[in-house]
Amino acid sequence: MIINLTTPLKKQIELFDQQLSMSVKIKGVLNWKHPSILTLIMNSNDLNIFRWPIRVYYEDTDAAGVVYYANYLKFMERARSEWLRDFGFEQDALREQGLVFVVRSVTIDYLRPALFNQLLSVETVVMHYGKASISFEQKVIFNEQELAVAAIKLACIDEKSFRPIPIPETILKEMKHVC
Repeated sequence: MIINLTTPLKKQIELFDQQLSMSVKIKGVLNWKHPSILTLIMNSNDLNIFRWPIRVYYEDTDAAGVVYYANYLKFMERARSEWLRDFGFEQDALREQGLVFVVRSVTIDYLRPALFNQLLSVETVVMHYGKASISFEQKVIFNEQELAVAAIKLACIDEKSFRPIPIPETILKEMKHVC
């Protein structure tokens, strides 16, 4: 079977590839450091789910080696940033245009603990979008078990006034493919 990788996904894989240690060769396309990364990113039955791998480091845990509760939100933030980047939009470039996305609301359920050195997957799905907001469902997963599930609503705001502004048409056009 030949795996066709989109350019953004290939960049995403190559970036994560730099962070791991064992070498595995897949169809001569990429050198992988860990075979489970391919499973995390490519094993998707639903093309509307964006998956981003996160390794748990010591800095993410408490003294017992369990991920500190607020760090799940950081993991989800990283996945949303990579989701946006996967569409070709960089947050610093958007800020230069005078707009930023901010979290308006979060509801999160912590179901199981994540532990030091686990390789997690953060799943991001757009549930709804409006003129100036995007609602996501995000899950932190380890070995196909949900560890945390969140509903997150972002608002698109003007960088200076902090007032809501419409999401740019270029971003809305991309979101129509995943929602």
